[in-house]
Amino acid sequence: MWFGRHSVATEGDVIDLRWRMGGKGGGVYYPVVRFQYVDMERGEEEIIFVSRYGSRPPSHKVGDHVPVLYDPAYPANAHINTFGARWLLPCICIFFGGVAALLVWTPMFSLFSH
Repeated sequence: MWFGRHSVATEGDVIDLRWRMGGKGGGVYYPVVRFQYVDMERGEEEIIFVSRYGSRPPSHKVGDHVPVLYDPAYPANAHINTFGARWLLPCICIFFGGVAALLVWTPMFSLFSH
Protein backbone atom coordinates (compact mmCIF):
# COMPACT_ATOMS: atom_id res chain seq x y z
CA MET A 1 0.00 0.00 0.00
CA TRP A 2 2.91 2.35 0.72
CA PHE A 3 4.23 1.82 -2.78
CA GLY A 4 0.85 2.67 -4.32
CA ARG A 5 0.60 5.95 -2.40
CA HIS A 6 4.17 7.10 -3.10
CA SER A 7 4.62 5.93 -6.66
CA VAL A 8 4.22 7.74 -9.96
CA ALA A 9 1.98 6.40 -12.73
CA THR A 10 3.05 6.27 -16.36
CA GLU A 11 2.71 4.08 -19.44
CA GLY A 12 5.18 1.49 -20.65
CA ASP A 13 5.59 -0.97 -23.51
CA VAL A 14 6.15 -4.71 -23.30
CA ILE A 15 9.34 -5.25 -25.30
CA ASP A 16 10.00 -8.91 -24.57
CA LEU A 17 8.74 -11.97 -22.71
CA ARG A 18 11.28 -13.74 -20.54
CA TRP A 19 10.73 -17.47 -20.01
CA ARG A 20 11.82 -18.88 -16.65
CA MET A 21 11.78 -22.58 -15.93
CA GLY A 22 9.88 -23.73 -12.89
CA GLY A 23 9.61 -27.01 -11.08
CA LYS A 24 8.57 -30.23 -12.81
CA GLY A 25 9.44 -29.01 -16.31
CA GLY A 26 7.04 -26.07 -16.24
CA GLY A 27 7.73 -22.40 -16.42
CA VAL A 28 6.17 -18.99 -16.86
CA TYR A 29 6.57 -15.88 -19.01
CA TYR A 30 7.58 -12.59 -17.38
CA PRO A 31 6.96 -9.37 -19.33
CA VAL A 32 9.94 -7.09 -19.90
CA VAL A 33 8.71 -3.48 -19.84
CA ARG A 34 10.29 -0.22 -21.01
CA PHE A 35 9.11 3.21 -19.86
CA GLN A 36 10.37 6.79 -19.82
CA TYR A 37 10.65 8.99 -16.77
CA VAL A 38 11.97 12.50 -16.21
CA ASP A 39 14.93 12.93 -13.86
CA MET A 40 15.23 16.52 -12.61
CA GLU A 41 19.01 16.55 -13.13
CA ARG A 42 19.53 14.33 -16.18
CA GLY A 43 16.27 14.87 -18.09
CA GLU A 44 14.32 12.04 -19.67
CA GLU A 45 15.65 8.54 -19.07
CA GLU A 46 14.61 5.07 -20.11
CA ILE A 47 14.03 2.26 -17.62
CA ILE A 48 13.68 -1.41 -18.52
CA PHE A 49 12.47 -3.89 -15.91
CA VAL A 50 11.26 -7.47 -15.75
CA SER A 51 7.91 -7.85 -14.03
CA ARG A 52 7.94 -9.79 -10.78
CA TYR A 53 4.78 -11.60 -11.83
CA GLY A 54 4.72 -14.13 -14.61
CA SER A 55 2.07 -16.35 -16.11
CA ARG A 56 1.51 -19.17 -18.51
CA PRO A 57 0.13 -18.44 -21.03
CA PRO A 58 1.67 -14.96 -21.05
CA SER A 59 -0.58 -12.22 -19.70
CA HIS A 60 0.84 -9.67 -22.18
CA LYS A 61 2.16 -9.66 -25.74
CA VAL A 62 5.22 -7.87 -27.08
CA GLY A 63 4.04 -4.42 -28.15
CA ASP A 64 1.30 -4.13 -25.51
CA HIS A 65 1.00 -0.78 -23.72
CA VAL A 66 0.76 -1.32 -19.97
CA PRO A 67 0.20 0.97 -16.98
CA VAL A 68 3.32 1.27 -14.82
CA LEU A 69 3.91 2.48 -11.27
CA TYR A 70 7.44 3.42 -10.20
CA ASP A 71 9.19 4.82 -7.15
CA PRO A 72 10.44 8.33 -8.07
CA ALA A 73 13.41 7.92 -5.70
CA TYR A 74 14.42 4.64 -7.39
CA PRO A 75 12.71 4.37 -10.81
CA ALA A 76 14.03 0.86 -11.44
CA ASN A 77 11.66 -0.25 -8.66
CA ALA A 78 8.67 -0.45 -11.00
CA HIS A 79 5.61 -2.66 -11.37
CA ILE A 80 2.97 -3.21 -13.99
CA ASN A 81 -0.09 -1.55 -12.48
CA THR A 82 -2.73 -4.27 -12.71
CA PHE A 83 -5.13 -5.59 -10.10
CA GLY A 84 -3.43 -8.99 -10.12
CA ALA A 85 0.05 -7.58 -9.70
CA ARG A 86 -0.93 -5.28 -6.84
CA TRP A 87 -3.66 -7.15 -4.99
CA LEU A 88 -3.63 -10.85 -5.85
CA LEU A 89 -1.09 -11.86 -3.20
CA PRO A 90 -2.66 -9.77 -0.40
CA CYS A 91 -6.12 -11.16 -1.29
CA ILE A 92 -4.79 -14.73 -1.21
CA CYS A 93 -3.16 -14.10 2.19
CA ILE A 94 -6.35 -12.59 3.60
CA PHE A 95 -8.42 -15.50 2.29
CA PHE A 96 -6.16 -18.19 3.74
CA GLY A 97 -5.77 -16.24 6.97
CA GLY A 98 -9.57 -16.14 7.28
CA VAL A 99 -9.82 -19.87 6.60
CA ALA A 100 -7.12 -20.57 9.20
CA ALA A 101 -8.92 -18.36 11.74
CA LEU A 102 -12.16 -20.23 11.14
CA LEU A 103 -10.43 -23.57 11.54
CA VAL A 104 -8.91 -22.48 14.85
CA TRP A 105 -11.82 -20.51 16.31
CA THR A 106 -14.70 -22.82 15.35
CA PRO A 107 -13.51 -25.76 17.49
CA MET A 108 -12.55 -23.40 20.32
CA PHE A 109 -15.96 -21.72 20.22
CA SER A 110 -17.75 -25.08 20.32
CA LEU A 111 -15.63 -26.17 23.31
CA PHE A 112 -16.53 -23.07 25.32
CA SER A 113 -20.21 -23.08 24.38
CA HIS A 114 -20.86 -26.51 25.96
